Amino acid sequence: MKNDFRIGVDAGGTFTDFVLAERSGHVHLFKAPSTPEDGTLAIANGLQQIATQFDRPIEDIIQACDLCINGTTVALNALIQMKGVKVGLLCTKGHEDSIEIRLGHKEEGHRYDASYPPAPQIATRDRRFPIRGRILADGTEHEPLNEQDVLDAIRALKEKDVQAVAISFVWSIRNTQHEQRAKELVEQHMPGVFVCCGSDVYPQIKEYTRTSTTLVNAYLSPVMASYVHKIDDYFKALGAEQPVRYFQSNGGLAVGSIMRERAVNAINSGPASAPQAVCILPVLLGLTISLRLIWAVLLLISLWLNQAEPALTAILIFT
Repeated sequence: MKNDFRIGVDAGGTFTDFVLAERSGHVHLFKAPSTPEDGTLAIANGLQQIATQFDRPIEDIIQACDLCINGTTVALNALIQMKGVKVGLLCTKGHEDSIEIRLGHKEEGHRYDASYPPAPQIATRDRRFPIRGRILADGTEHEPLNEQDVLDAIRALKEKDVQAVAISFVWSIRNTQHEQRAKELVEQHMPGVFVCCGSDVYPQIKEYTRTSTTLVNAYLSPVMASYVHKIDDYFKALGAEQPVRYFQSNGGLAVGSIMRERAVNAINSGPASAPQAVCILPVLLGLTISLRLIWAVLLLISLWLNQAEPALTAILIFT
């Protein structure tokens, strides 16, 4: 029968955990060793445990699910271990070092230590290219985009075999034309290379924050895309009628087509699922305030819920 089950999968670096909820309200837990080389192998092993317990083929289990959710540490692990793809950055001329200057921040205890080494860069200086052209704070064009600068940068990026390109121009959130035109040129001359713009990834004020977020997104998206493609194809092959939903860092869900383009939203995909569960517990227990500490993948997340009102998400129910 359709809508009999819901499955949640939390793919960690060591183990992949499974939760299967029946329409009756019964909940079953399963665990399988993670397979970083191919996440579908661990999922297949876990689903086989489920199929064995219910004495039904895996295909029947999946086809009877109305919701499959996947939380994963793929993006987080790639960032921590510096195992993203080779990435380049196109930025406004004069701002090519903003990503390295950051906000002048240094780790605690080293704020005034001039000898303290800088943070490692995912886009080294030789892969950061200044582009002439300027948008002002009111969105007007002060200087046209220099397309020759973009083409020269593309030529150099191709020689360096980059796999992804981040584009972040000053005040692009007020006028996206320069970024979008640069993106068109990159896609035209570098087919198959992932490219993203700050005005799309993080359309917020503050140049450094927007640039760093866009750069991390470019760094991780090809890695996340490979994982998502495999998971989506695997569930489709089993006859899943609904797309797999992936947890985002904000606790919301997104389908694979979005996660492939916005890997930066998946950095806390695994840990973010627990706070959403905690949002429900105070209601069930009749509490007004709940404080929980959630430990996941070397992250200690402290969450304070006032009146147990989660944001940005909705509770799904069987229909």
